[in-house]
Amino acid sequence: MSKRAKKQQEVQVKAALAILIIPGVVLLLWFMFLIRNVPADRVIDASRFVVQIDSFLTAGFIVGVFWYWEALIKRLSEVKQSYSFFSSEIIVTLLSPFAGFALSSFLAIGGILTGSIEYLEWALYLTSYAVISVLVLLYQLHKGMGAVESAQTAQELQAGR
Repeated sequence: MSKRAKKQQEVQVKAALAILIIPGVVLLLWFMFLIRNVPADRVIDASRFVVQIDSFLTAGFIVGVFWYWEALIKRLSEVKQSYSFFSSEIIVTLLSPFAGFALSSFLAIGGILTGSIEYLEWALYLTSYAVISVLVLLYQLHKGMGAVESAQTAQELQAGR
């Protein structure tokens, strides 16, 4: 692995850690200082909202990502370039939002059943994690699309010579 690739990988790892830690810290501080004594009926209502927003975001994620993925596969077939779509990085990034939204919904259901603010705290953290995971996945797909378009442009230039 080249020095540049190692440096890029280090930056990606640091960014991933920041993406995981920052929303958690912000939510933790928010709950610790601003929202401590919330009545159980308000927690139940907020937990219901989390379940609904998770469902909405999951549906949008499925439609958006798979539309983008289909466009990327189509472009790859046009330039006759092979690419491994089932690398561990892509699979983990693809499954992270599903896991985050699902776990968030389960924790929100726990908040509905118990009225406990702790369930709501974790549900909100996992929802924010899942949204950030969606953005990371869309960025990776966009980056892949850019690489394919660059390859297609290079092929067109070579064919025009």
